[in-house]
Amino acid sequence: ACSKGSEWHRVLRLLPEMRAQAIAPDIFTYSALVTACEKGRTWRHALCAFEDLRRHAVAPNAVVCSALISTSQKCEEWARALAIFHELRQEDMRPDVVAFGAAISACAAGARWAEALG
Repeated sequence: ACSKGSEWHRVLRLLPEMRAQAIAPDIFTYSALVTACEKGRTWRHALCAFEDLRRHAVAPNAVVCSALISTSQKCEEWARALAIFHELRQEDMRPDVVAFGAAISACAAGARWAEALG
């Protein structure tokens, strides 16, 4: 519920609380966390959550990656958004419409139209 509103900062506190209670976060936890960061436009927190996901051997999915791309793009981190998009494709994940839209917007912001069209 917190990830859908303006309470994104509360979501950030849930991860340490879960671990303190020996509850292992899963892909749904990370999806909610990165989505909350997207709504709060806090790309650094989203990136930290993504790194935490990998550190704990949770396989990323297209939803988490798309939210991370979108967060980076909305925070004017267009180069990071494109790097994540390319990583998503290299790992044989199928980008969704959100990922493609954010990547195209990142190309526009970075004046990389050839990449957006190619």
